[in-house]
Amino acid sequence: MLRNGKTVMHHAAAEELVILMEFFLSVESLPHPLLQIDLDGCTPLHSAASHSQAGTAHTIMRYAVKPPFSLNRSRPKWLDVKNKDGATVLFKAIESGSPEIVRLLSHSASFNAHETPTSSGATAMPLLPCAAQSDHFLVIRELLYCEDAASYVPRALSVAAGERHIASATELIDWAMRHGCDPDPNAEAVKISVDNNRLEVLSTLLSFRDNVQLEPFSLDVVAYTDFCREVDKVLETFWADFGGDICRVELFWGQ
Repeated sequence: MLRNGKTVMHHAAAEELVILMEFFLSVESLPHPLLQIDLDGCTPLHSAASHSQAGTAHTIMRYAVKPPFSLNRSRPKWLDVKNKDGATVLFKAIESGSPEIVRLLSHSASFNAHETPTSSGATAMPLLPCAAQSDHFLVIRELLYCEDAASYVPRALSVAAGERHIASATELIDWAMRHGCDPDPNAEAVKISVDNNRLEVLSTLLSFRDNVQLEPFSLDVVAYTDFCREVDKVLETFWADFGGDICRVELFWGQ
């Protein structure tokens, strides 16, 4: 056993030492490697996902389809083991930005919301917004094909808008356009973009021309932009009249 209760399997998974891992997996007298837990509650598959090591994750998954882990179950329970922070292997793969591992897990892992332990209990956050929060747009692309992840597009888009994650926002909007969905039915992402001056995300949102919900809001934005331009023109004339003399301007406003 290594530091923090980690085994050689944890180390091999994190460093993508595939040959070493295959050797230990072949030794039947060793404890079941998929169930080895370190002091943080992580399995070797957690370690592979945390370090975006698709090679060792794939090796573990190939081993996992054999008895006693397969047991003809469509969703093996060991795959959804949570560490002490409440993170499953799938969440660690999303957090590290590994679309390859997310794809490997997509047919077997649970897509339940990630629960973060707090002093008052636990807060749950769907996995798609988790990916948007980290701006892992390739992971978002994989998640959109999984179970009911698509139903969380509006929430994920609002998260992306608040964090100014243009790549994630674009991925979500493009997916919605291809599938004829409204990515922002209540214009929450647009409001967040305006309130937080996320102009890059706002321009991406307003490019979704077929969204009826955005039309009134986009017209308001255009009107506001035109108003600002008119103000700029007035200020330019004002400064020209005073010759750019700040003292004369202060005297004028003091009258």
